[in-house]
Amino acid sequence: MIKVQPQGQIYLCKTPLESDYKNQLTFSSRQAQQAYFTSTVVKSYDNNTYIRKDGGVKINCNAEEIRTCNYMFYRNTGFDNRIYYCFITSIEYLSENSTMVRFETDCFQTWYFDLVYKPCFIEREHVSDDTLGLHTIPEGLETGEYIANNRQNIAPNPDDIDWGAGYVYEGSQYLIAFQVTELTEHIYSVANIPQNYNGIYSGLFILGVDNADDALSFIRGYALEGKSEAIVSCFLTYPHFFNAGYRQVIGNKDGQTIDVSRLYPAKTGYTANLLRSNIDMGTGMNFATLDGYTPKNNKLKTYPYCYYLADNNAGLTTTYRNELFIRNPLHPNPSFAVYGAISQGNSTKLVPRNYGGDDTASGNYQEGLQGGKLPVCAWASDYFLNWETQNAINMTTSGVSSVVSGAVSGGLGGLGGGLVGAGVGAIVGATTSGLTAIMGILGKTETAKIMPDTARGNANTSDLNIGYFGNQAGGLFTLKAMSVRAEYARIIDDFFSMYGYKVNIVKTPQITGRQYWNYVKTVDCNIEGEVPQEDLLTVRNIFNQGCTFWHDATNMYNYNLNNSIVS
Repeated sequence: MIKVQPQGQIYLCKTPLESDYKNQLTFSSRQAQQAYFTSTVVKSYDNNTYIRKDGGVKINCNAEEIRTCNYMFYRNTGFDNRIYYCFITSIEYLSENSTMVRFETDCFQTWYFDLVYKPCFIEREHVSDDTLGLHTIPEGLETGEYIANNRQNIAPNPDDIDWGAGYVYEGSQYLIAFQVTELTEHIYSVANIPQNYNGIYSGLFILGVDNADDALSFIRGYALEGKSEAIVSCFLTYPHFFNAGYRQVIGNKDGQTIDVSRLYPAKTGYTANLLRSNIDMGTGMNFATLDGYTPKNNKLKTYPYCYYLADNNAGLTTTYRNELFIRNPLHPNPSFAVYGAISQGNSTKLVPRNYGGDDTASGNYQEGLQGGKLPVCAWASDYFLNWETQNAINMTTSGVSSVVSGAVSGGLGGLGGGLVGAGVGAIVGATTSGLTAIMGILGKTETAKIMPDTARGNANTSDLNIGYFGNQAGGLFTLKAMSVRAEYARIIDDFFSMYGYKVNIVKTPQITGRQYWNYVKTVDCNIEGEVPQEDLLTVRNIFNQGCTFWHDATNMYNYNLNNSIVS
């Protein structure tokens, strides 16, 4: 039997690989692997004796000739043609022409094509699908202070009012609404004005006018009827709550002019009014940039790195997550609707549409934000005009009855003591009594004239919103596109670029899928194969500690590259 004497072939190299296993190279085949490492060879030596694994080998050269080498591969031809890839751990000077090279096996490269990956818990990785909203597991990263990238004021728009053919709303942003207990002849004599608002019965009638001049005429009209007390409230509201069929009220009574250019009856119904149906945030609110920084990783466009802050400008806020908006060709941007119900102060609600899995036309009502109240107005009724009207019929009667009553009682009282004398005294007394009564009436009239007009109603903090926002969003909502500042956005984005996302999923480790590098970190990695047990444990620990797998050795450690997903 002929024995084959194994001969060791040694190749000393200079590579970017380190023995800490934090970075490794990937190859498509054994041939590609061997070709790369061959290209890094500095010195090679044939006809060596059998080379033992994880030991040392004497090289016939001066140590300084190979001092920069950090890697080697060898094989024992005639015994085992497997190539063993190794990290050089030390280069020791023995003599002028003799050097000891100590090494340990690169378990990953040596057994690269023998490893069988099994499903295990993946803590982090570079994902192969970076669709917005697909990866939202919290990372626990510092975000710093948030900044508003953009903002949009949201309020009912009169242009959205649809009153049907032939009707165009030409009024202001707000109407002045009055709640009254009864309708007057000079204001609105129609008896069938709805008293069912928002599906709730009301014992009051609601009428609206366009402006302050019409409001004054409305109040004057009730005063002329002597029914100022019938006005129980006055408040700002939205024209969306009213019917198209307004009427013009022009008239006068007792020399007083009533001129209301438009008087609107409030709508009846059993559902809330849709004040704005589709408020598209537009591309300016889409987080294409965060404080001017353009993210490379879509996870940076999710909460908590960015979000929408909705504010009702009255102390209530809520957040909407960018990733929870359902986007499609019909709705590429986040959108909202505003619902409202007429009442003193009004009830309004901002409702996100196509949000949180709810793609109904009405929007995700449960995720809505209650609106702030519009101001309740103060008004003054003409005390004298109202009093004069109320007492106009009774004033003369009251005076006459006082005289007659005095005369009758005085005359009857004098029957027993002489009619004439008694009668004259009675008449004088009656006259005095009548004068007193008339003086009393005139005194009341003067009192009514000098009494200040009665002030009713009140004002609330929403007055400030009206003054601050004007017709843009008084009393309603402001939506802000909030994000981390550019400094933090860049730091977090670079972190994601280097180490991928936290995924916390059970699957097979994926060491490819990106253009230049893939990072993988596992927990209790499961890898099998025809591999020595100690080397297999080392490979498992590589994945458990986390490793970046580079696909192009010439660009290793270059994190500035566009590491896009490859199919």
